[in-house]
Amino acid sequence: MIARLTGVLEEKTPDYLVVNVNGVGYQVFVSLQTFYRLPALHERVTLHVHTHLREEASWKRRKKPVFSCSRASPASARVWL
Repeated sequence: MIARLTGVLEEKTPDYLVVNVNGVGYQVFVSLQTFYRLPALHERVTLHVHTHLREEASWKRRKKPVFSCSRASPASARVWL
């Protein structure tokens, strides 16, 4: 379970923020009290977090493009994958 995150504050909204920890962006839901105490964007931040996991019967995946390349042939695309 994740208890603390230390990284760079990449995105900040009243509902959530994104902390970049060694290239991995963690979305963290925060209270307004925490939101107003955050440093400016692109500053280093340490957050003590509570990880809440729940098990669901069916998982739905959102498809997001990993990368796009307009000049790749099918053969070279297979090599990249």
